Amino acid sequence: MVIIGGPDGSGKTTLCERLIADVLAGDRVLHVRFPRLLPRRNRERARTRRLGPGNTPDPSSPRIYPPPHIRGVTTVKATYLYIDFLLGWALRVGPHVRKGGWVVFERGWWDHAVDPGRYRLRSGRPFQVLGRLLPNADLVFVLEADPQLIRARKPQLSTEELTRQMTAWHSVLPTDQQVVFLDAASPIEVLVNEVRNQLGMLDSGGSSGKP
Repeated sequence: MVIIGGPDGSGKTTLCERLIADVLAGDRVLHVRFPRLLPRRNRERARTRRLGPGNTPDPSSPRIYPPPHIRGVTTVKATYLYIDFLLGWALRVGPHVRKGGWVVFERGWWDHAVDPGRYRLRSGRPFQVLGRLLPNADLVFVLEADPQLIRARKPQLSTEELTRQMTAWHSVLPTDQQVVFLDAASPIEVLVNEVRNQLGMLDSGGSSGKP
């Protein structure tokens, strides 16, 4: 089981698609953001209500975070999502892996801790604490690069916010979690080869993590 993380514009979706199509071609792959089972609010429907029918956010415009939940709701929401994640792990992720499949998380649990504003949270701290009670992924790949370069690709976040998120990825993960930081400025072929090499080391029982 692997996680692909990083800020908006770092290339998570592209890397996930190439990972599944090239590196894991022929394998059974479950590609998810969260292994949810419990009901969740439909973010697309909520965004449509907020913007009005027929309106979609301009990808070249700065992202406007929705107002955070009232105080106290963050802890309740974190607990709800933690239970949902555990259920999804037990009933979706675990059985898939035991049958020989791969699970690729795009964002995954830790994105709540890194980018709480996306989820209308006042703080990512509860997710950082609860995340340490979850099973570790086999590998976490985090894409990072010069904030100016990422902003040029997808100018929704400020360079300050991009810097904050990339710094957060270095601190929120458990110390025993295997993590590889990838240079998002590299060509996609280079990134795919790096991921392939790291997964090959994982299959052979070697150490895959990097500080």
